[in-house]
Order: sequence, then C-alpha cells, then structure tokens
Amino acid sequence: MRGHAPWQLLLAAIFAHWAVYGLIALFAVACIWFGWPYVSAVALLAGFATLSMLGPFALSWTRRSYTHLVAAHLGHQALTVLVYAANYSMAGLTVPTSGAISRSYWDAVYVSLAMWTTLGTNDYAVPKNLQLLTALEALTAVLFVPIFAANVWQMLQESTAPPEEAYLDRKQRERDRNKIHTAP
Repeated sequence: MRGHAPWQLLLAAIFAHWAVYGLIALFAVACIWFGWPYVSAVALLAGFATLSMLGPFALSWTRRSYTHLVAAHLGHQALTVLVYAANYSMAGLTVPTSGAISRSYWDAVYVSLAMWTTLGTNDYAVPKNLQLLTALEALTAVLFVPIFAANVWQMLQESTAPPEEAYLDRKQRERDRNKIHTAP
C-alpha cells in the first residue's frame, strides 16, 4: 500500500486482530443465550487462535508487548472458564449422591475449573448432552497452557535481559581489554 508507513500497517493489523477477537468473544457469549454450547466452544477456540496470531504483530510493534499478551491470554482463559461454566449452569449439574439438579453458577464455575485443569470432578455430573463439551474444555486447556507458559517465559526473559546498548558497551570493553593484554 502506498502512502502508509510500515508502523501504520502494523498498527492496523493489531487493531484488526483485536476487533476480530472482540467479535468472536461476543459471539461466544451470545451462544450461551441461544443455548449453543458447542458453537461457543468452537468460537472460544477461534478466539484463542486469533490471540495466538496477534502475538507476532504485537511483538513487532514493541518487545514490551509480552505484558499485554500475557494479560490478554489470562483474560481469555477467564472468559473461557466462565463461558463453559455458564453452559454447564444452564444445562444443570446433577449431584451424584442425592440426584438433585444444581443450576448454581458457582457450582458450574467449580466444575469448569476442574475441567480446565484436566483434573475432573466427581462432585457433580454433567448432563449427557454436554459430556463432549467437558472434553473440549480440557483439550482447550491442553492447547492453551503451553503457549501461555511460553509467553510468560519470554516476558520474564525480556524483562531481565540487558538493554542492547549496555550489551554492546560491555562487548566493546571486552575487545578493548583483549587489545591491551595482547599488545607487545
């Protein structure tokens, strides 16, 4: 595109990714209202993919973007757990010991966190029509956690790395020191 600086195109790409992610997140939440749990699960996976693709664009803008990426991934993780919990709550969870149906949102959050950590729970039974949804939540977590951990690792490395100028100054001092020791 003529007339646009590379930073403008990069900023446009970052904005477009955030806009697409926002629409996907809204769609995932809207699917709860319509009672489409599996569509919301697929939308959350698409949102995760969009966030993962946003990373290189954001990091091209500034290396300090790791903090924002980690925060965005944590936000998406929370959104994912809460959307799954809403789906479980709307369907109703069965208490195996008494056979009672619980529609408590906090019970559903508990079940969702148990599924997200892939530990599972025997405290509540998910309805038969949502059993595949629990597997999708665990699969999403298995895909999500390594990428999140890698972003945290890179963020910590970027925050502890010496600035480029200090690194170059240190290398120049080493060269100067080696010249003094090798001079006749």
